[in-house]
Amino acid sequence: MNKKAVFFALIASVLIGLFASINYYYFTTGQIEEAKLLYEKGGGDIENFNSVFWVCNKIFTQFH
Repeated sequence: MNKKAVFFALIASVLIGLFASINYYYFTTGQIEEAKLLYEKGGGDIENFNSVFWVCNKIFTQFH
C-alpha cells in the first residue's frame, strides 16, 4: 500500500476521532441543548437545527 494513502487515512481517522470526542463532550455537558434553545428563541425552526454545523462553528470560532 502507498505510504501517502496510509498517512492520509491515519490523519483522517485522527481528525474524525477528535471531532467525535468534541461533539460528545458538548452533548454530555448540555451545550448543544442550550444552543438548540437559543436557536429556537431566535426564531429558528428546531427541525432545521444541525448540531454538526454548530460544533464545526464552535471549533472554528475558538481558533480565531
